[in-house]
Amino acid sequence: MKPFIYDFKRALFRKATMVALVLFLVAGLGLTYISAQQIIKGSLNLLYNGVVLFRLDTVSQKLEVVGGVYDNELNPANIELSLSLYIFIPGYSPGWKTIDLGKYQLTEETRLEIPVPGEIVETPGPGMRVVLRAVITRIRVGTLDISHLNELLPTTSLDNVNNTPVYGGCIFLGQRGSIISIDSHINGCMNIALARDKLYLIMGSPQLPVKPLQIYYNVSVAELTSLTSSTNVGIVNLTGMKYLDDISDVMRIYVFPIELGDVSGHQFLNVSWAVVTSNGEIRGGSGNIIVNIGGTARGVITNYIGSTGLSLFALLFPVVMLYLGYVLIAKPKSQGALEFILARPITRTDLYMTRYIAGILVALTAPLLFVTALYTGVYVVMGVLLSPQDMLLFYLGIAGSLVAFYTLCYYIAVEFKGTSYLALAITLYLFFLIGLQIVGMILAFTIGHASSIDEIIKTQYKLYYFSPLGFTNLVSALVQYNYWVLGEIILEVVKPEYIVVAFAAWTLIPFIAGLLRFKVKNLSS
Repeated sequence: MKPFIYDFKRALFRKATMVALVLFLVAGLGLTYISAQQIIKGSLNLLYNGVVLFRLDTVSQKLEVVGGVYDNELNPANIELSLSLYIFIPGYSPGWKTIDLGKYQLTEETRLEIPVPGEIVETPGPGMRVVLRAVITRIRVGTLDISHLNELLPTTSLDNVNNTPVYGGCIFLGQRGSIISIDSHINGCMNIALARDKLYLIMGSPQLPVKPLQIYYNVSVAELTSLTSSTNVGIVNLTGMKYLDDISDVMRIYVFPIELGDVSGHQFLNVSWAVVTSNGEIRGGSGNIIVNIGGTARGVITNYIGSTGLSLFALLFPVVMLYLGYVLIAKPKSQGALEFILARPITRTDLYMTRYIAGILVALTAPLLFVTALYTGVYVVMGVLLSPQDMLLFYLGIAGSLVAFYTLCYYIAVEFKGTSYLALAITLYLFFLIGLQIVGMILAFTIGHASSIDEIIKTQYKLYYFSPLGFTNLVSALVQYNYWVLGEIILEVVKPEYIVVAFAAWTLIPFIAGLLRFKVKNLSS
């Protein structure tokens, strides 16, 4: 085997590099579960959307339940509900009768017939009301299985159907839902699900005053000054709305895809809908639901990764590259091992290149393992498919920081030996990590340019160009801008062409300087 290839293999396949790769893989899985924990704490209902229909027959004393609950990829989610009925009968003492129905599992197109114990008035009288209370006690999405929940859903009234011994009602699960009211009764529920980069309308009705109901919709960009949802009952204005489909069956879940058209790139969308009867005039229920694209499970997780999650790991990753510079150049140089290698038919340029390329391969492979583990883990654990484009940007940012910092450490290792290298490299690492930000903020306030929060943000991101560790933050800023975490002001500072120029400077200058110095440097111990 040629000495060039032999030294390259020894530099690449060593315990330090293998351990580094494993650590990056574990870090990706770790960030997956940290992100899942954040979702569980604050935004669990982002993981699922759906509609559950109820129909109570007081003659047969059965409560029929139909559910359609889906995750962010429109796969069936599993929800456990604890159900109770509250029946108000005028003249009955003490007024409200409470019936506990127990716990039930709901999946896609779940159809249950739950017996209702106790005496129920078969013929509805004036003032009789039936109210259903539902509590989520367990949820399973992906491999995420959370029990011992006690999330009380909005209590829903079961309205009487045409003065018969039948009562119907519904609930919607998730954040973007609404009740459908065509007349004075609750005629159905709807929900907006964002899955597979498309919007879906999930809806159903336990009672239809007229069959079929015609469904119309429209999607537009929501005005930031009026981000409110609303519903109306009465005359429906169909101007500018598109016909979607018909609802002709009761107690059935319908899932309709919605075309986004030219508004798919906006954060807030106003999804309007109308259900229209055909009893001599165009009447029905209409409304609108605000959809926050950045507030979806994908958006929340991606923003957490970009703003907080990466900082937990990415700022520690360069320590691996610092150590590689030590074991590949600084340490063997202090021990005289490099001169021993040069006794073989291998040039100084070959030796410099083999060990530099070995470190660069680690800098490129390690973040690939990290991002792949994160991307796969989030989908398996939470059923959320992150954007491949976002993951690519995260990878480029981390890899860019590692390559730039390793190149700088490699040059320092050429100039200094052993402990001297470690002292200087660690000092620079801490300066880029903490000191540069402090110095920059002091200068900004001293000079007087930081007169607003926008100027402070711009100053902060300008400083990242002066650090080999800053590329992770710069690229993450572009991702966060896409989800509206950072405003337009960030694009004045963070531009792809600026990032490329800074990266080229941080890699080419130390690399060429290190190569020139390595050719003439005394490598003896």
